[in-house]
Amino acid sequence: AVRLTVGNSSGGLNPVWYLKDGAPAWPPPPTLDPAVGIGTNPPYYGGDQANRPDSELNYSFNIQRQITASSVFEIDYLATLASDITSNFLAINQVPYRSLPPSLSPFTAAGRTALGSQVGSAAAIAAGFTAPPWTCGAGSSSSCVPFNTLFGTSASVAQALRPFPQYTTINTLDGGGDRIGHSTYHSMLLKFDKRLSSGLTVQASYKFSKLLTDSDSTNAAAGDMYNLRLLKSIAAFDQTHQVKLAWVYELPFGRRKQFLSQGGLVAAIVGGWRVSAIQTYASGLPSNLSSTVSFPIGDFSNRPTITTYDGWRGPVSGDKFDPFKDSWLQPQSFFPTQPISAFGNSTRFNPKFRNAPTISESPSVSRIFSMKERLRLELRVEAFNVLNRVYFAPLGGATTLGNANWGLWRAQANGARTMQLVGTLTW
Repeated sequence: AVRLTVGNSSGGLNPVWYLKDGAPAWPPPPTLDPAVGIGTNPPYYGGDQANRPDSELNYSFNIQRQITASSVFEIDYLATLASDITSNFLAINQVPYRSLPPSLSPFTAAGRTALGSQVGSAAAIAAGFTAPPWTCGAGSSSSCVPFNTLFGTSASVAQALRPFPQYTTINTLDGGGDRIGHSTYHSMLLKFDKRLSSGLTVQASYKFSKLLTDSDSTNAAAGDMYNLRLLKSIAAFDQTHQVKLAWVYELPFGRRKQFLSQGGLVAAIVGGWRVSAIQTYASGLPSNLSSTVSFPIGDFSNRPTITTYDGWRGPVSGDKFDPFKDSWLQPQSFFPTQPISAFGNSTRFNPKFRNAPTISESPSVSRIFSMKERLRLELRVEAFNVLNRVYFAPLGGATTLGNANWGLWRAQANGARTMQLVGTLTW
């Protein structure tokens, strides 16, 4: 007899099996257990679709014009059209509400009560619903489990009406994604570059752009399987206008400079100084409303019902927005009463309703001391958000119709002014 052994974590050997009669029998792959994952949200593997890479078409057009010996102006057009984007908004186990009888309609009070009731309860029976008493893995009676035992208090009529009632949701993301996302991006860029001359370096740009997508991230929220077009909207990170400016200016005093180049005490004091800054100005990110009206059919959030995308911003009492006096939104009465007879009609984001713009200035002042030929000390004072601008953001529930925090933009989303002193020794 031959004994096969393997090492264990303590350095010893553990017997595995004897090979007197050959290797033990084992089932050839694939070995499928139809009971795996029942009662949970298992990943769905999309096969070839999961292995498909994202597709992109990129278009660009560029014109450059030299203005001076050290400066260039540029205008660019860039477009990116993307498809097969990894997303997670296929609600393939959503309750098929369109084919339900009137007694189970999610758009009536009685139907909503019946859908949320326990299987076998009086409300379910009164609605004419009787569920199969067993929940089984695919094609295997040996893996059957009583439905109410499997789901407990979650054994609702809505759960039993799913296309695959043995599972809760079906996770398409961990199986490689559903690969049905799309996006379109168009932009115009004006750019100015000035290389170092006369002590000044400048990089400045202005971008005008628009990004539409239904997949802001790979973990995009599931959508109504019967109306996936409602997911297409302006992107969560779309910023229509962006201005960026970075510059460095070496003061023209001291050795090898325009003034006081012969040295001396004054040159030693005022020479070697450099000022710089990074400045950013951009449109606010888009926002939208949410609704407390939900439907017991699972897997996606209901959109609010609206009549217009215009005029959502609330009035300002003074010269500028005061978070403790003003509401960022119109009163809730401006919006229609949210119905329970239909899903909402709003897209994910409203391009005309945005958060506060991004405004930031971060300057720096530095001084270089040449101590020896190869020994230099640089002292630098830096300030971030030097004007201490506040980027107001919504409190929790501020965009939810019916919430007590409605319209309250009182959170601060950016950092307060910060200053630091930096020393660098080079040899």
